[in-house]
Amino acid sequence: MTFEPEAGTSPAELPKWTALRTVGLGTFMGSLDTGIMHVVNPTLQQALDRPLGTIQWVSTAYLVALGGLLLAGGSLADLVGRRLPYTLGFAIFTVGSALCGLAVTAEQLIAFRVVQGIGAALLFSSGPAILTQAFPATERGKALGLVGSVVGLGVLLGPPLGGFLCDRVGWRSIFYLNVPIGIVGSIHAWRVLRASAPGTGRWRDFDLSGALCLGAGLVLLLLGLDAAGSRLAAVHATSSGPMSAALAASALLLAAFPFVEARARTPLLRLGLFRSRAFTLAAASTLLAYVAVFAVLFLVPNFLRTLLRATDARIGLLLALLPLAMGGLTPVAGALSDRIGSRLLSSLGMALATCTLLFLAGLGTGTGSAPFGAAFTALGVAMALFQPATSSALLGTVPREHLGVAAGTLATLRSLGMALGIALPVAIFGASFARLCPGVNPTEAAGGGAHPIEFLAAWRTTFLAIAAVSAVGIATSACGGARTGPSKVGSAVEVGAGTRTGGEAGADVGGEPGGAT
Repeated sequence: MTFEPEAGTSPAELPKWTALRTVGLGTFMGSLDTGIMHVVNPTLQQALDRPLGTIQWVSTAYLVALGGLLLAGGSLADLVGRRLPYTLGFAIFTVGSALCGLAVTAEQLIAFRVVQGIGAALLFSSGPAILTQAFPATERGKALGLVGSVVGLGVLLGPPLGGFLCDRVGWRSIFYLNVPIGIVGSIHAWRVLRASAPGTGRWRDFDLSGALCLGAGLVLLLLGLDAAGSRLAAVHATSSGPMSAALAASALLLAAFPFVEARARTPLLRLGLFRSRAFTLAAASTLLAYVAVFAVLFLVPNFLRTLLRATDARIGLLLALLPLAMGGLTPVAGALSDRIGSRLLSSLGMALATCTLLFLAGLGTGTGSAPFGAAFTALGVAMALFQPATSSALLGTVPREHLGVAAGTLATLRSLGMALGIALPVAIFGASFARLCPGVNPTEAAGGGAHPIEFLAAWRTTFLAIAAVSAVGIATSACGGARTGPSKVGSAVEVGAGTRTGGEAGADVGGEPGGAT
């Protein structure tokens, strides 16, 4: 089965600003939803009467679906063109949002969040390619930078808007908010992307084996970590058999993924990218950074709500400080990395994030809102220093013909880091609290005012452990990247056919694909 461009159209006919509006709308919807979800977990926990280990999957299920399908979505867009996957992503995300608003149990909500994640994967994997086709190389950085601003705007507005809606309207309204945006976006995308590139049209080239291997491996990994956290916290803990089986199966699938990709006709992931030391270390740093950030974004709202009795609106305002600081400094940090290289800025960003985690570990029940606001601001500054420099280091070593695969890899690592940043802290917190208070649900204890000393001890242990993870990121950042600007990066990468220097490969890279922060 093949796909042909419609009569009278060609890739060049798609106006660049129309492409930017279309991609920007999808990016805004996805990032707004991500920002909103940072503040609603405590509310969902009360409304649906489920423990923290279950509610974490409202966020984790979305991220697992997103991370597991980003590379598959990019490959599909290469095969059939951008119009169908992007429009379908809009429609699926919209339907998933409506279903989330109708959910009556936590299990239903988790399942419908998977639907949202599938739609988001199609949106975020197709959007950068649409911009790349519509904008000339001399304006590509500006376009991707504007999309990055849209990401910041969505994440910035999400927490206060989510807190306000939860307090005044109810938690279901945060999902219904996406429906009108999604309907308009779906219709608009189908109309204007008529002129986008049609793709190769070879369905048989799609790497289905690789997509299934990666997706199933990630899902089983997160299921195993979730089961481990629940068991250690003595919440729904019965047998270790399912947990061990999930982790073992995940290890086998993820270990088999490189071998599956090596035999694929058109692999989801070009394994040759990892021959570059700079690429590999930048990838590791990205994963570790997002584990640290999402640990804060998931755990701190629960602390504020259960122990400090903060409202969703106040929590949302505090969380908004992170994207505000990040959005204001990212353009400056990105320009600075072009002049002095990525290594110093990436290392400073990870060092600041580690210090912030250590600071959070020392807070207690008598703490007001100001220290948490300072922590979120510091974390925003840390990510502003880290993200553009590390993305430049990663993309700057890749030949032009594989920038799309590299961008998909970067987005996948972010999504996996986000998911692990939720699952790992829950497992560590559950283990620590269970050691101090065997058989007691930590969330119920905190909510009822019981065992506050033990709760704080588990809190400190968790943040010290995540700080150790972040400290590893300092080392990977310091050993990777470039000491000077990208034009002087001299590493060469071999991916399939051809070899090009990092400086040449990175010449076209003016930004990074939009995605949830």
